[in-house]
Amino acid sequence: MALKIPRRLFDYTERKIHYMDGRKCIRSVRMPSFIPIIPGWPRVVDDKWQALPIKELLKQRESQVLEFKSSLAWGVNENKPNKHIRKAPPRAIASLMNADGGVLLIGVEDDKQIYGLENDYGLLNGGEAEFKAELLKLCGDSLDTFDPRLLKIKFVKVEGKSVCIVAVR
Repeated sequence: MALKIPRRLFDYTERKIHYMDGRKCIRSVRMPSFIPIIPGWPRVVDDKWQALPIKELLKQRESQVLEFKSSLAWGVNENKPNKHIRKAPPRAIASLMNADGGVLLIGVEDDKQIYGLENDYGLLNGGEAEFKAELLKLCGDSLDTFDPRLLKIKFVKVEGKSVCIVAVR
């Protein structure tokens, strides 16, 4: 049985009329669409969001609601730390926030090769907790109005390598 995966994680199905500055405006309300859950596969976020399994996310291509980043601070091409790369994940998170949510995969290159987070862990002298703290710190420093409650951060192993999954509301 083939899985039917929606192109977007959220469908804009409900519209509400409200008034702003004396003008009539129509506002879209984000309604979660049905996303299949396959037993035994790691899930991206908690059951409240009913998110896609990581293997299904890797089959998708980058879009308005899905973004891949190879690392938080390690230059993959240079094979050394790169301070300019640290700006990319907060920018991706900001763009997903502006697009009403989505998923950012850190540790996955644009061609869907699994790079992993091991070099980032070495730079931070720690593991998942330090990585998460550094990501939240970078977002707080880079974004004017940042609320960490809008992010769900999970870590999964894919092909023996760590991948960080950031679900943005």
